Amino acid sequence: MHEFWLRRDVGEYVPAPEHPRHAEKLETDRPFPIGIDLASLLEL
Repeated sequence: MHEFWLRRDVGEYVPAPEHPRHAEKLETDRPFPIGIDLASLLEL
């Protein structure tokens, strides 16, 4: 999964600077703290 942040100054989404790609687990703190086990979604 790819994470993009909105750069309001240019009106574009850009890859997240610290961790643009997530495998197995998505963890981010923007716009709010969240953690999602991506691997478990494939088992549904």
